[in-house]
Amino acid sequence: MADDALETTVARELRAAGLQASSFDEPRAGGFGVEPDDGFVSVVWTPSEAMSSVAFDKMMAGETEHEAVLHMGRVKHLMATAILEILRSAGLEARMSSDDMAPATVEVRSGGAAR
Repeated sequence: MADDALETTVARELRAAGLQASSFDEPRAGGFGVEPDDGFVSVVWTPSEAMSSVAFDKMMAGETEHEAVLHMGRVKHLMATAILEILRSAGLEARMSSDDMAPATVEVRSGGAAR
């Protein structure tokens, strides 16, 4: 499992870039969440409750092509790309997840040190 120092470094670098932290347990405000995984740290972006709730309601109604759903998906992917580049710029070893069940997820591994 990734060490606590890597989680701390990832969160510090994203906060320094001006991004707001969120919690995997309480993501209502939106922002980034950092969670340890098997040998790396996962980073995801959660949109605000206002955006998420509308998109979720549409998905539950079967309207998966509704503009609110598509917009939220685009926002999540754009923010994941921004997070990826911020962490790489800070000297961390970051990549987009190849796990189909974890879209728009950035994986950070030990190996690179933040500047």
